[in-house]
Amino acid sequence: MFFKKSRKRVIENNKFNVKDTVSFRYKNDLKIGIILNIFQDDNDIISYEINVGGECPYVVIVEEKSIVKKLS
Repeated sequence: MFFKKSRKRVIENNKFNVKDTVSFRYKNDLKIGIILNIFQDDNDIISYEINVGGECPYVVIVEEKSIVKKLS
């Protein structure tokens, strides 16, 4: 079998920047996190890699339409 990994490009000058604190929707819940990386795939869909803090932090990847607003 052949698996092709989708290529992602890191982009600059976007609506949200790296190290911005944002609120976003993830699995029908509203979360708050810090943006680590910004990617754009071959179909020009912008995705954000967001670190969600707390006692047990984790990283999620969401599309731009899932982000509600910038907090600071």
